[in-house]
Amino acid sequence: PMITQAPELTFAEKVVLVATRSLKASYNGIPNLRFHENRGRVTLQEWETAKESLIEKKFLNKAGAITVAGRNACPQDYPKKQPAIA
Repeated sequence: PMITQAPELTFAEKVVLVATRSLKASYNGIPNLRFHENRGRVTLQEWETAKESLIEKKFLNKAGAITVAGRNACPQDYPKKQPAIA
């Protein structure tokens, strides 16, 4: 099989994929733990937009769980910082 080029992902999409791959959805009574543990890398609006985009790209399923394609596209760690907007 051919190896395809890595998909282009936004900063927020990378953050959502890493958090989804790494963390439970909720823990110890904290709902949406993944967003809370992103340490301010993205806002809630950016998080929700990125999550919807990843569902459309089939990297997350409708329930928000990571898919095989999402695991393959996921960076190893959180991106360092959000690029400056020109």
